[in-house]
This record gives sequence, structure tokens and C-alpha cells, in this order.
Amino acid sequence: MLSTVDEQIQQTDEIIDKREAIRTGLMQDLLFRGDRTRVLSNRASRSETV
Repeated sequence: MLSTVDEQIQQTDEIIDKREAIRTGLMQDLLFRGDRTRVLSNRASRSETV
């Protein structure tokens, strides 16, 4: 009985760790790639108006 509970806790911990890693990666992509995309699109729109 306790071994089953321990296994479930271990699996839950692994899922939480994976979720946190994915979240961290997504936040980094948003902060770094998202800004670059916004800056590039602003530059393009400025050059079209000139």
C-alpha cells in the first residue's frame, strides 16, 4: 500500500518538474524571442512609412 503511494508521489513530482521546465523555457522564449520579433516588426513598419 505505501509503495503504491510512494510511486504516485514520485510520478507527481516528475510531472511537476517537467511542467516547471517547460514553463521556464516558454517564459525565456517569450522574453527573448518575443521582444526581438516585436522590435523587428516595429522597424519594418517604420521603414514602410518613410
